[in-house]
Amino acid sequence: MKNSSTKNRWLINPLRALSLLVLTSSAFPAQLVFDTRMELNSRLAYHLMGASDLASHRHWLEFDQKAKFGEWTAIAGFRAFAEVAYASNSRYNLSVAQSESSDIMPNDIYVQYKNPSFVAKVGYQQVVWGEAFGFYFADVVNPKDTRDFGLGDMNKQRLTVPMVNLKYVFSDAAVQLVYIPKPYFNRTAAPGTDFGNVYSSLFPQGKLIVSDERTLPLALNNGEFGVRGSTSVGGVDVGAFYFNYHDRSPNYRFTLTNPSPLEARLDGFHPRIQTVGVTATAEQEPFLYRLEALSTFGKQFDAATAGSYTSYPANEYVGVLGVDYTKIANWRMGVQVSENYLSQTAAGSIASQSRPLVTLHASGPIFRQQNLEVIFSYAPNDGSSLTQLRYMVPVSSRIELLFGADMLLGGAQSQFGRFQSASRGYVLLKGYLMGT
Repeated sequence: MKNSSTKNRWLINPLRALSLLVLTSSAFPAQLVFDTRMELNSRLAYHLMGASDLASHRHWLEFDQKAKFGEWTAIAGFRAFAEVAYASNSRYNLSVAQSESSDIMPNDIYVQYKNPSFVAKVGYQQVVWGEAFGFYFADVVNPKDTRDFGLGDMNKQRLTVPMVNLKYVFSDAAVQLVYIPKPYFNRTAAPGTDFGNVYSSLFPQGKLIVSDERTLPLALNNGEFGVRGSTSVGGVDVGAFYFNYHDRSPNYRFTLTNPSPLEARLDGFHPRIQTVGVTATAEQEPFLYRLEALSTFGKQFDAATAGSYTSYPANEYVGVLGVDYTKIANWRMGVQVSENYLSQTAAGSIASQSRPLVTLHASGPIFRQQNLEVIFSYAPNDGSSLTQLRYMVPVSSRIELLFGADMLLGGAQSQFGRFQSASRGYVLLKGYLMGT
């Protein structure tokens, strides 16, 4: 009997183990949730100022695959585009067509652990600290893709970068820590494109080569770090932050490389700077108030004079105040006033010492879920303006048709007017595939 009992236990235990394995494996997929997001866009745009030729014929794709298991989330994605206009329109030179007609970039690629009091996210991601609309003021962490002047969806202009992002959540406050081991910089418009700076006018008698660095090497002394705290005081949501980083926008060093034939270079560099800022939002029906104030230290600004291109140091102070009217159902209407002020200036400075801006915004449904959005920005110091018009027509639950125009008006040296020839009207078809 003893031998029979032992034999039965050896037979029963593997059956129990197999049953447990089956039960466990059948429960595992129920906890592991996958989600796929894919977005396809096609845009056709024509210039509205001067020759009404092709401004853009762009197709781009965004793809993200997410997996969630309990408190853990992993996501991997990319962005890619092809721009046909640069090769088909003689307005753009050959070097533009070769360098700017296509691109592929990482989207969110990170692993996240999240519980009610702690969030840890490691990998390519976005961190947004600002409260303003239409322009990047306190949004200083991620570099931006400015090749289209920052027009359109701001989330799509923001570039993801690899970082460690930790957030501690308390009962009435939160603290966020950010570390970027390898800095990345803005993708600026190439000379010869609609929004590229015309550096050749600074050096009309010779050949000028312009280059910029996209990133810095992975090194301890190149690391960037920041901290942000937020809380609520008397019904006002308040945040304060500090960020130590490399300037996302380039400054340039001028070098005469060959006296005959005359040739020179402008090489971009990105000095380390520090930004301290506060943000606040408060709601008092029917108004929503938004505030941003920040100071940047160690910043450099470029100056160009006859036969010379240099940079000079100045502190930059920015203040933004916005008011939204929230009483009209499903509509957002607001006004925003901002000021960028430099502590000093120099002869030939490309940036004005004072750069005030007034922006009006309105968006909401018009007819059968069709949506209108208008953003108008005016620079009082030089009289230039930017008008963005968008009218969205939902074709189906997965397809949208967008009609839009971007109008930049003003003097040849003004903030918006210098890009007046880039004004464009466009049609954009957007398709979504998600939840698969």
